[in-house]
Amino acid sequence: MMERDVMQGRAADLMREALVLLDRLDADLAAVHLQWALDLMRQKSITTRLRAPKRKIR
Repeated sequence: MMERDVMQGRAADLMREALVLLDRLDADLAAVHLQWALDLMRQKSITTRLRAPKRKIR
């Protein structure tokens, strides 16, 4: 488990560095997606599927 924590920490560091570069390039959309990935990594449980409310068919 420790190796996974180290790899996850390294990945987060690289993603933060990439965020700085994307900001300098004004690549806002890419930066948003990268920030989203960082936020997901911080969560203990990652939801893999979003569920929309079911709509009634008439």
